[in-house]
Amino acid sequence: IDLSPEAKWDAVPVGAKWQIFGLISALEMWDECGGGVMPHYMNGRQPGKYPPFQLFRDNVHFVLDLYDPFGFVSIHSKSIIFVIL
Repeated sequence: IDLSPEAKWDAVPVGAKWQIFGLISALEMWDECGGGVMPHYMNGRQPGKYPPFQLFRDNVHFVLDLYDPFGFVSIHSKSIIFVIL
Protein backbone atom coordinates (compact mmCIF):
# COMPACT_ATOMS: atom_id res chain seq x y z
CA ILE A 1 0.00 0.00 0.00
CA ASP A 2 1.37 3.37 -0.96
CA LEU A 3 0.62 5.76 1.90
CA SER A 4 1.69 9.32 2.45
CA PRO A 5 3.88 10.05 5.50
CA GLU A 6 0.90 11.62 7.25
CA ALA A 7 -1.23 8.51 6.64
CA LYS A 8 1.58 6.28 7.94
CA TRP A 9 1.77 8.35 11.13
CA ASP A 10 -2.00 8.13 11.53
CA ALA A 11 -1.75 4.34 11.20
CA VAL A 12 0.64 4.11 14.18
CA PRO A 13 -1.21 3.11 17.38
CA VAL A 14 -1.64 5.84 20.01
CA GLY A 15 0.42 3.86 22.58
CA ALA A 16 3.35 3.66 20.16
CA LYS A 17 3.17 7.41 19.53
CA TRP A 18 3.40 8.05 23.29
CA GLN A 19 6.42 5.73 23.50
CA ILE A 20 8.16 7.69 20.73
CA PHE A 21 7.41 11.03 22.37
CA GLY A 22 8.44 9.67 25.77
CA LEU A 23 11.83 8.50 24.47
CA ILE A 24 12.46 11.80 22.69
CA SER A 25 11.53 13.70 25.87
CA ALA A 26 13.83 11.55 28.03
CA LEU A 27 16.77 12.02 25.65
CA GLU A 28 16.16 15.77 25.51
CA MET A 29 16.05 15.96 29.31
CA TRP A 30 19.31 13.97 29.56
CA ASP A 31 20.91 16.35 27.07
CA GLU A 32 19.68 19.43 28.93
CA CYS A 33 21.08 18.25 32.28
CA GLY A 34 24.35 17.15 30.67
CA GLY A 35 24.03 13.62 31.99
CA GLY A 36 25.01 14.87 35.42
CA VAL A 37 28.66 15.20 34.44
CA MET A 38 28.94 17.63 31.50
CA PRO A 39 28.19 21.35 31.30
CA HIS A 40 25.14 22.52 29.40
CA TYR A 41 25.74 22.91 25.68
CA MET A 42 25.26 26.68 26.04
CA ASN A 43 28.00 26.79 28.72
CA GLY A 44 30.96 25.38 26.83
CA ARG A 45 30.19 21.76 25.91
CA GLN A 46 31.49 20.70 22.50
CA PRO A 47 28.69 21.03 19.91
CA GLY A 48 27.27 17.67 18.92
CA LYS A 49 28.80 15.82 21.85
CA TYR A 50 26.00 14.05 23.67
CA PRO A 51 26.42 13.34 27.41
CA PRO A 52 27.54 9.80 28.28
CA PHE A 53 25.15 7.34 29.93
CA GLN A 54 27.72 6.31 32.57
CA LEU A 55 25.50 7.38 35.48
CA PHE A 56 22.60 5.43 33.96
CA ARG A 57 24.85 2.39 33.35
CA ASP A 58 26.06 2.42 36.95
CA ASN A 59 22.59 2.60 38.48
CA VAL A 60 20.16 0.95 36.06
CA HIS A 61 21.50 -1.20 33.18
CA PHE A 62 23.97 -1.19 30.30
CA VAL A 63 23.28 1.13 27.38
CA LEU A 64 25.59 2.42 24.64
CA ASP A 65 26.48 6.10 24.44
CA LEU A 66 25.03 8.09 21.55
CA TYR A 67 28.28 10.00 20.95
CA ASP A 68 31.10 7.56 20.16
CA PRO A 69 29.35 4.36 21.34
CA PHE A 70 32.31 2.07 20.58
CA GLY A 71 35.15 4.43 21.59
CA PHE A 72 36.52 5.01 18.09
CA VAL A 73 36.84 8.78 18.52
CA SER A 74 38.72 8.55 21.80
CA ILE A 75 41.44 6.28 20.37
CA HIS A 76 42.29 8.60 17.45
CA SER A 77 44.21 11.81 17.71
CA LYS A 78 42.50 15.07 16.78
CA SER A 79 44.57 15.38 13.61
CA ILE A 80 43.41 11.97 12.36
CA ILE A 81 39.78 12.83 13.10
CA PHE A 82 40.16 16.12 11.22
CA VAL A 83 41.52 14.24 8.17
CA ILE A 84 38.71 11.66 8.35
CA LEU A 85 36.01 14.34 8.50
